[in-house]
Amino acid sequence: MKIQRSLNLLAILMGLSSLAVAQAQFAGKWQTRISSATGKHSITLNIVVNEDKVGGTLILINPDRSEIESGILNAELRGDTLEFGTKVTQDTFDWRLTLKKGNKKGSLHGSFREMVIDEDVVKQR
Repeated sequence: MKIQRSLNLLAILMGLSSLAVAQAQFAGKWQTRISSATGKHSITLNIVVNEDKVGGTLILINPDRSEIESGILNAELRGDTLEFGTKVTQDTFDWRLTLKKGNKKGSLHGSFREMVIDEDVVKQR
């Protein structure tokens, strides 16, 4: 019985460890290319992983150079994709960050009603 409990505990710990490693791949600053209109990155995604919880912020730059910053909500890891939401006023945007080879590049897809955003992103740190 003790051996079985120890094996079960080990399996749980290994599962949590692999989840933490997978989440850690997403941690850091992700940015789109620099917009010629604003001179800034169109989107900056700051992802933080603390105790197996993913959080952070997403910053959108408008054409007039104003910024909209929203917190990451309800993040879920699905393989090499992190799905999450952000709130802008009362509206919820749905986002997916999918890692590409090497985990330093990704594809960011966002949607709200008929609005769709598809951008390549690069991990800065």
